[in-house]
Amino acid sequence: MKSRLFMMVLSVFCLLLMACGGAKQMAQSENQTEKQDNESPCPDWFINVPEDPDHLYAAATATSKDLQLAINKAEQDTRVKIGAQLETRLQSLTKQFKEEIGEGADATVDAQFTTVSKTVISTTLSGSKVKKQSTKQEGQTWRACVLMEYPIGAANARFLQSLKETENLRVKAAATEAFKELEAEVEKYEQEKEKTQNNQ
Repeated sequence: MKSRLFMMVLSVFCLLLMACGGAKQMAQSENQTEKQDNESPCPDWFINVPEDPDHLYAAATATSKDLQLAINKAEQDTRVKIGAQLETRLQSLTKQFKEEIGEGADATVDAQFTTVSKTVISTTLSGSKVKKQSTKQEGQTWRACVLMEYPIGAANARFLQSLKETENLRVKAAATEAFKELEAEVEKYEQEKEKTQNNQ
C-alpha cells in the first residue's frame, strides 16, 4: 500500500516537473521569437532617420542574390523618397509664391511653376549621396540598408536659377518676400559649400 502511494506521489511529482520544464522551454521559445520579431535587419540609423533643416534624408532596404544589385535597389528607393520630400517642399514654396503674387497667379503661372519644380526634382537628385550603408547576408540573399542625404540648398539654388530663367516668373516672383528669403538661403548655401571646398 505504501509502495503504491509512493509510486503515485512520484508520478505526480514527475508530471509537475515535466510541465514546469515544458512551460519554461515554451516561454524561452516565445521570448526568442519575440526578440527576433523586434530585431530590425538594419542598423539604428535606418529606424531613426536623421532630421536636419539643411538636408533631406531617406532610408531604404532592398534584397537580392547579387550584393551590388541589392545596394543599387536600396539607393534607388531612397532617391524616390527624397524626390517625394523635395516635391512636397517645392509645392509649399510655390504656394507661398503664388499667394504673394496674388491675382496675377493665373493658369500660365501655375503651369510654369509646375514645370520649374519638375525640372528641379529631376536634375538635382544627382546631388544626393549615400551617408551610411550596411550590408549583410541572409541565407543566399544579400540585404542592403542605405541612408541617403541630399542638401536642401542645392534644390533651392536650382529652383531660384529656374525662376530667374523663366522671364514671366522672374518678374512676378522677384517682388515677393519668398523670393528674397530664397535668395538669402541660396547665398548661405553657396558660402557653406565654398567653405567646405576650401577645407578639403
